[in-house]
Amino acid sequence: MGEPVTLTFIFQTIGIVLFITAIGIVLVRIKARRINKKDSK
Repeated sequence: MGEPVTLTFIFQTIGIVLFITAIGIVLVRIKARRINKKDSK
């Protein structure tokens, strides 16, 4: 009973980490685009 629970917990943790990382990358790209637009003007 214990092993499947720990596996699902590990996969959930990995999923959350990847989700947060993806959001961080998107935010960085949006900030970079805004900076590029300001520099181009």
